Amino acid sequence: MNKIDYGKIGSSKNFTSNTLTRYIMIDKSILPEERHNELLDPINEQLDKLIQDVNACSIGRVLPYIKVQRVVEENDKLRIVINNLDNNTMYIDRKDLSLLINFRLPSPQKVITVCDQLIKGDAKMIIDSKNQVAAAVDIFLDIAMFHSYSFLDKMSNPEKQLFNMYKYDHFIDNGYESYYLIDTDNPPKFLSFAFAARSGNRKFNVEQYCSIWERFIKENYNGKTHEISAPEEQMKQHMQKDMIDKRYFTSEFWSEFPAGDYLFLRINREPNTNERKDELAKYFDVPKFHIGPTKVVPISEYNRRFLKGMLNEHYVSALKIVVN
Repeated sequence: MNKIDYGKIGSSKNFTSNTLTRYIMIDKSILPEERHNELLDPINEQLDKLIQDVNACSIGRVLPYIKVQRVVEENDKLRIVINNLDNNTMYIDRKDLSLLINFRLPSPQKVITVCDQLIKGDAKMIIDSKNQVAAAVDIFLDIAMFHSYSFLDKMSNPEKQLFNMYKYDHFIDNGYESYYLIDTDNPPKFLSFAFAARSGNRKFNVEQYCSIWERFIKENYNGKTHEISAPEEQMKQHMQKDMIDKRYFTSEFWSEFPAGDYLFLRINREPNTNERKDELAKYFDVPKFHIGPTKVVPISEYNRRFLKGMLNEHYVSALKIVVN
């Protein structure tokens, strides 16, 4: 299984409106407002690329992308609070929140334990600053994976909180090794399965992460049916839909494809070299390079080095499509 260094690769650009917004509240004593992008930018960059990779190995489902923003007041989309050990002024009324993690910043540690009484949430992560980004990415990735299952996405808040407890039990019962130390004497009410797929601050095993989720769903929700819209409806989520041939938005076009997962590709911008232009023209089966040609390929094509390079450089846009 490949382990990818998400601190060294460029961010992908997602081309879908299938995006959720979630918020982090940051104590100003830790990071002044004018510097909040120092934390949010790397979280969003790494999360965007990681969701793209996980999407490629999640069969029959599409993960939504997540945009993480800073918020100054609590709301029902707040998920992480980053505060100081000595700050006793923050209070969060979490009655409308399905999940809340309190980040504390002591000397170098990486422990997840029960949340304290100051901020009543699902877990407290006692974590040093160098692990903040990785931990936040792990948490938001699990949220994206959760929302990729239609029967989970429809849960009420109490059901979601119970679901988190099932995940914790599954994690412990199967003996998964967590990158963050789990305080089993004061167990949290939330664990991300991504904790078991991260072997270092940046190293992440995508295949292992997907397999843990598949096993968990099979053992706990085997009778549930995942529902997904028709391919022509999924195409309407493409951010460039007004520049795409209308035939892709018809059931007749997609009826020719066997059930499975695909990538809808489009040449998005012009490379700097003629060599790259020629490579793209050949890949898209057009006589001469130009912006706009499209192609539908099996999801397995995502693992080709050439295509990944074109996606990471944004020469090609991609949208995952599931055909039932």
